[in-house]
Amino acid sequence: MPASQEHVTAETPMGATLVPGGAAFRVWAPTAEAVHVALHGLGHPDPSQWQPQEDNKLVRGARGYWTGFFPGVTNGSLYRFWTVGPAGQGYKRDPRARELEMDDYPNCDGIVRPPSDYCWHDGDFRPPPFHELIIYQLHIGVFYASDGENDIRRNRVSKFLDVLDRLEYLAALGVNAVQPLPVVEWQGTHSRGYNNTDFFSPEMDYALAPEELEPYLQRVNALLRKKGRSELHAEDLHSQVNQLKAMIDLCHVYGLAVILDVVLNHAGGPFDDQSMRFFDRPWNREWWDPDSYFIGGDGWAGGRIFDYGADEVRQFLIDNAKLFLDEFHADGFRYDEVSVIRNHGGSRFCRDLTDTLRYHKPGAIHIAEYWNWDRATAVRTAPDGLGFDAALHDGLRKAIRGAIGAAAGGRSAYVNLDALRDALRRPEAFPAAWKAVQHVENHDLVDGDRDNPSEIELRIPALAHWNDRRDWLARSRSRVATGLLLTAPGIPMLFMGQEFLEDKPWHNDP
Repeated sequence: MPASQEHVTAETPMGATLVPGGAAFRVWAPTAEAVHVALHGLGHPDPSQWQPQEDNKLVRGARGYWTGFFPGVTNGSLYRFWTVGPAGQGYKRDPRARELEMDDYPNCDGIVRPPSDYCWHDGDFRPPPFHELIIYQLHIGVFYASDGENDIRRNRVSKFLDVLDRLEYLAALGVNAVQPLPVVEWQGTHSRGYNNTDFFSPEMDYALAPEELEPYLQRVNALLRKKGRSELHAEDLHSQVNQLKAMIDLCHVYGLAVILDVVLNHAGGPFDDQSMRFFDRPWNREWWDPDSYFIGGDGWAGGRIFDYGADEVRQFLIDNAKLFLDEFHADGFRYDEVSVIRNHGGSRFCRDLTDTLRYHKPGAIHIAEYWNWDRATAVRTAPDGLGFDAALHDGLRKAIRGAIGAAAGGRSAYVNLDALRDALRRPEAFPAAWKAVQHVENHDLVDGDRDNPSEIELRIPALAHWNDRRDWLARSRSRVATGLLLTAPGIPMLFMGQEFLEDKPWHNDP
């Protein structure tokens, strides 16, 4: 007999949901012939010994949803799906798994987690009004890591909890929001983060194993005590989920909003056999073939573009954003390359996304990276706009960089400030000046790992003085650039290191 339908209703969430006595599972696999739940760990077979049977088979419902109740599942239980399709059968990770095993990825289980087992301290936090934001962009994996005496970033990637060692520094700096590059799971250890494969799971390389937590727990609790908040216990930080939550929680306690960078225009880079790619195991499995989640064609940035015409795919992406607003207390999102979404039939999706999330959490900001010619479309409302609150803009950046670069030519240089004058006005067709997110450096511009070195732009001190990046002229011109950025109309964004005149490109593998 297939899995019980006890505790399963039309409102049962997707993925694994803890209910009295066990967990309800729900997954979308519209063209699969069968879907099973493989429970592993205590009391269950090893993955190599597990077999699909009738009693672990989910029941197919309308529109290709498969459901079932499994008793005895608890917080921390391990599971995978086993899908059967025309091209064969095998394990698949849950596309909505809240956490993944840290061992043997991508051949790993999902971990059942409840939505709320972290004790938050941020009940009195309110993010700044949108027009008052000062954003600091950083990459978790290279931002900061110390063993108390030495920089250890060459030994391992930095962790969510390493960021907290610089929390007081960031608060004193005067920024009021941090914007980490993407923080959900990708294949590999080092990455900028724009090749996500498991959208609901925090990046496991940014998390610490339980045996590594003790010194971090002491530092977390010291920060909490300074603000008169209750301390955490070691078990509160055991899960990867809770380590990301603790980072966001402490940022809030110290007055910093957290804007997450999300990639909803594609998935991957590389896909393994257990990923969401070809989840139903269809016959046609060439790189360019479509499947239930993705359209066919060449893809984008080495990955696959989502099928924005499918209701279930749109809901998957909207639910992903809602999870980070609700369960992780995110204060908004920066959406990667929205132009790709629009160019592949995703205009309606953008409006559905922004309308839904704005209704769901009105105080969260939605920032689009949108480089199509019609820049203002991103920040206009329906019917012709996409509905985002703000969008990245490059007018001020180009004007400041042009002026600083020209000034580096010396006494005889001609510095035309007309472009700078024009860039200090409201961007063309933007309904308000604050809706433009302004910057002179960001992760793309000064990325030392770009495939084409000629595309790497100089950091401001290097641009300001070609021969001596540390002399008075380089420093003073850099101050002018930052001063203009911070006082110009719009939302200013600094990139990590800009505040102390970092003059070298950054790398995601230091």
